[in-house]
Amino acid sequence: MIKEALEYLKQNLTVPPAIQTVKCEPEHVYFLNGSRYIAEPFPRSHKAKDLDTIAAWANLFSNDKSHVWYDRDAIIVVLDNETRRDWVIMRLNLSDPLKTIIGWGQKSGGFEQTDLILLFRTMFKGCLDKDLIAILRKVKFSSSGDSERTVTTTKTSIGKKIEQEASGAMEIPDDFIMNVPVFANTNLPMTGNVEVAISINVQSERFFLHPVPGHVERVVADAERELGKRLTELLDDESKLFYGCP
Repeated sequence: MIKEALEYLKQNLTVPPAIQTVKCEPEHVYFLNGSRYIAEPFPRSHKAKDLDTIAAWANLFSNDKSHVWYDRDAIIVVLDNETRRDWVIMRLNLSDPLKTIIGWGQKSGGFEQTDLILLFRTMFKGCLDKDLIAILRKVKFSSSGDSERTVTTTKTSIGKKIEQEASGAMEIPDDFIMNVPVFANTNLPMTGNVEVAISINVQSERFFLHPVPGHVERVVADAERELGKRLTELLDDESKLFYGCP
């Protein structure tokens, strides 16, 4: 019985053909049952650095096969929408100044005076009115103590009342405008205005910054619209352009 079963399997069991590669051949060349085959090339994913390169690739194909997708994260050219194998991609990243402002809206422990001034002079250089830095330099924190006596029926206690103030703080505006780059890509210069409110905690001698809700999102959305306009001008056929991602 076992012998018959083994004979049956030997006659009817099909072994899948072996795919072989040869060291002297490129990786995309293989052999199957003694015949030589050339595989499809690996999908291309070109990395563009500017809008001109994106448009050049998209305009190479005048038919309806190539599509261009864009949003705040990337611009992607799908060279053939039927196979969707080959892409040209330009990744977009928010700038460090804009990401820093976003961080203020999420959580911030405040800034000491010298740290805030240094931040404005470095990362945000050219992004805000120089008069604000001059005003911040004039702020002086001071404290004064007066002894006070409390008399009760059982004991007398002497404590100290501390009064703190910040001279020059009245000159600081309630809020101010920061004109910051939207994207970190140097070949895509776009800026936007973000309104930021400022407050002072006199006791801790720290400054707190609060971006006005909705302003960062508005700046990024405006940049997306501007991106769409620039691509429309560069493309031979604007019907190839789509907002979103493939």
